[in-house]
Amino acid sequence: MKMDMRRKDRQVQDPKKIEELLNRADVLHLALADEEIPYIVALSYGYALENGKLTFYFHTAKSRHKIDLIHTNPNAAIQIDCPGRFLPAQNG
Repeated sequence: MKMDMRRKDRQVQDPKKIEELLNRADVLHLALADEEIPYIVALSYGYALENGKLTFYFHTAKSRHKIDLIHTNPNAAIQIDCPGRFLPAQNG
């Protein structure tokens, strides 16, 4: 499922800019569903950006909890924080 951004003016679609952002960030937050409870974990990550397709790679322990959750419910979300500053609020 693809979600639309509320602020289209802040959407980044240029693959070079996306790669710049990914290279600046250190941590990926992966959000999964553990039955009725959200499960969010911070991970180190790697990625591949090929032909416009972005693939993330991360490690998992032998218990495979993340993998089991993905197999049970493949819906997931990620958040990547880049070092920087907050932008001031804009009226309008």
